[in-house]
Amino acid sequence: MSDPSIHQQLVATVPADSDPQESAEWRDAFRAVLQATGPARARELMDMLSSMARDPSVAWQPVRGTPYVNTIPVAQQPAFPGDLAIEERLASLMRWNALAMVVRANQAHGELGGHIASYASAADLFEVGFNHFFRARHAGRTLEVTVAAGLPEVEADAALLRRLLGNLLDNAAKYSDAGTPVTLAARAGGPEAGGGVALEVTDGGIGIAEEDLPRLFTPFFRTDRSRARGTGGVGLGLALAKRIAEAHGGTIGAGSAPGAGTTFRVTLPPAA
Repeated sequence: MSDPSIHQQLVATVPADSDPQESAEWRDAFRAVLQATGPARARELMDMLSSMARDPSVAWQPVRGTPYVNTIPVAQQPAFPGDLAIEERLASLMRWNALAMVVRANQAHGELGGHIASYASAADLFEVGFNHFFRARHAGRTLEVTVAAGLPEVEADAALLRRLLGNLLDNAAKYSDAGTPVTLAARAGGPEAGGGVALEVTDGGIGIAEEDLPRLFTPFFRTDRSRARGTGGVGLGLALAKRIAEAHGGTIGAGSAPGAGTTFRVTLPPAA
């Protein structure tokens, strides 16, 4: 049964019509244009009218929202999938720890500057880990995170990197047994990364045949082992990871052998 008070709130958001007859004529005219000349012309007229309405003499502003009202009482809303208080506490501690490390380093070596971005990147790695291994998606899995000290800064889109790492971690969990840990590491990239950063995701799972490695990042490609394991997916996760890495000027590759696990390595160049 609908709540009458909710209906009253929604109705209250619609302004009263000062001239219903004139409004009806405008609506009829718009329908006639739509029927006679099609949607393209209708959109053209609406763009023109909205431009005129923004004139200071009219001062019209579009409504940037909806009259949405949450009709689900708080008591009936599902619980947050995890312990929000713990997650907020961990994020806060990591930020403060990053700041303290930078301040201490600058007290001893004033030429270091503010390299807090390196530690913020470590916090991003932990966040990905919590999202994938401390929630129901991969319950009971162990994630080992290693972040080398003194990593150079990189210029990157944090949301895209989280997506890239999320895909790699998801695959690592799918194609390895529950009792084996997954490792997420950030270390100096070496010459092949131009002095940047290398991110590695390693599992001890079923591994990948040598002949399949060159095709891993091809859209819609799935190995026979992944089909046999019945893990789902359509073979787009690694293709997306490759596009994200290359969009940042980096690379992605994989090393594996059947029964010996797999390591995916992403290199990112240092900030200019």
